[in-house]
Amino acid sequence: MPSRSLVTNELDNLFVAGRCASTDREVNGHLRVMGPCFMMGQAAGSAAALCLRDNKPAAKLDIAALQKMLRAEGMQI
Repeated sequence: MPSRSLVTNELDNLFVAGRCASTDREVNGHLRVMGPCFMMGQAAGSAAALCLRDNKPAAKLDIAALQKMLRAEGMQI
């Protein structure tokens, strides 16, 4: 799932997960079950932590750093 699906266009520096994620209609049903929602929540929280640490807006998130952090947290990417 692209990380840009977790960033809103309407508000700066807001990450979303679960039903609020930006996806196609066909994908929505698969992402709204608990497992993917947990993973999106973890990714959104980790992304927010990285943005705060690096003093960067959500739109400038370092994707490689996010992937590294998520792997270190035990998420299989």
